[in-house]
Amino acid sequence: MQKSKKRILGAAGLATVAGMTVVASSIPAPEAYAESSASGTVGLEVTVLSNNLAIDISGSLQDGGATSQNTVAIPIIVTDVKDLQYQVIARQEGISGSEEVAAGTIQLSATGYSGTYDLPLALSGYRDYLVANYGYDASKTISFTLTATGIGVGGGAVEDSITFGYGRISIDPNTNINNAAPDDQTNTKVNDDGDPIISIQSADVISRIHIIVRDQAGNIVWEGDVDRDASGTNDATLPFATNGIPSGNYSIEAIGYSAGGEWLSSATLTGIRYIQPDGAGIPNTGGVSIAGLNIAQGDFLISSALAFCLVSLGGIYLLHRKQTRK
Repeated sequence: MQKSKKRILGAAGLATVAGMTVVASSIPAPEAYAESSASGTVGLEVTVLSNNLAIDISGSLQDGGATSQNTVAIPIIVTDVKDLQYQVIARQEGISGSEEVAAGTIQLSATGYSGTYDLPLALSGYRDYLVANYGYDASKTISFTLTATGIGVGGGAVEDSITFGYGRISIDPNTNINNAAPDDQTNTKVNDDGDPIISIQSADVISRIHIIVRDQAGNIVWEGDVDRDASGTNDATLPFATNGIPSGNYSIEAIGYSAGGEWLSSATLTGIRYIQPDGAGIPNTGGVSIAGLNIAQGDFLISSALAFCLVSLGGIYLLHRKQTRK
């Protein structure tokens, strides 16, 4: 009986220490502070160059994206920036090297500017210049790299850059593919029937868009035409459910034709994951559901540890009380 009591007390004590360790680890550490020297003075001088110098290229057109708009305005978010420098470099498959098509310095504020600056880029003008002077092909996608550098008031610099494609027809993977979608769900926008919806951009010279859907083996599983929308953006619905296309990974090719039927350009989107609509799965959020409530995993572990500590302390108290009565 005595050994049993010792084992219970030992286990309870160990559990208490473990629980207190978990709780202690979740408490933020106190901020460090400096005490004055014995003489009461500290020889420290601080020169603030820029308090929160930062830069971020924002907007829907991001790294790895694509567009068919002739002119775009790229939002650049800056903090404590005096001067904004930018450079645009162009490349195209089949053309060696790269070409600078735009560069400059924009004086924002002598005291530092914090906010958003919309940088206009005349992509069609850059294309025409490259076609006329460097042998670029207007029917092929041109890759542009925008580099933005923010210069601080007292010195220092921060930089951000994006690379995107520009062509007569384009499909932006960033706006079409949802990389966060669970494996048991279609990773694109879908309609009520579960059919994927793909957003395709095209220039004014394109009148008709022909879409070809291929499986991973390269076999054509569906193809069809859509008329170009006057806005330049077509949300094309792929009738997978109607045609009984099985779950799997697919790619689409969008081909742009003129009003006279001339082939003008094409774009491809890979990585489409289609899941037949036989009941959508529920994504795993990493939490615990109790009575319809979603509890984060970290909160659940800490709460469990606290409860375990209380139960352990209660057990120790009862055993001690029983021993005292004897």
